Amino acid sequence: MTISGSDLSFLKGALAFLVLVLLASAGMIGAALYYSQAKFQDYQRVSRTLAGVQARYRTVDQEGQLIDRYRGAFKRLEREGIVGPERRLDWIESLRDDAARLKLPSLRYQISAQAPYKPVLDLPLGALRLYRSNMRLSIGLLHEDDLLRLLSAVDRDAPGLFQLSKCDISRVGTELSLDPDTANLRAECDLRWLTLRIPEARS
Repeated sequence: MTISGSDLSFLKGALAFLVLVLLASAGMIGAALYYSQAKFQDYQRVSRTLAGVQARYRTVDQEGQLIDRYRGAFKRLEREGIVGPERRLDWIESLRDDAARLKLPSLRYQISAQAPYKPVLDLPLGALRLYRSNMRLSIGLLHEDDLLRLLSAVDRDAPGLFQLSKCDISRVGTELSLDPDTANLRAECDLRWLTLRIPEARS
């Protein structure tokens, strides 16, 4: 079979057209793959964002449930003076009232400035911060039971929470006095008043 020049020219044109079609198809396939890959990456990014939002929502929901669950206990601690600003004036008034009711010969006190406190045990306090105010008591006693009755009364009447760090008792004079206004014993006690506070937000 003999191929004429016109046929050869036609075949060259058809072959060139076929090559162009193949190149265009390859370009379109490449563009489609690139577009598909880009969209898949967008999908993954959106999926990660959605997962993060869902995780945060679950966290907020759990925190909301915890708040609802412990709201009553938290409010009770606020009323009792354990959570919130320290109430040292109330402590002093309770000490004075209880000492007067127990008819103690004398009572003097000193309170230090409030400072952060780290207990020996690592307590899970969350956002709360623990603070302490040290109080030194000098108490004139008629007998040893007066000290126990005073500390029990303060624990019952004063708002807040305290720890007794130490207490030293010494005799006053050499003879026992029956005068209710004269101390036979003197107690030097160190108390640590504890307060939980929520840190103030900084602007």
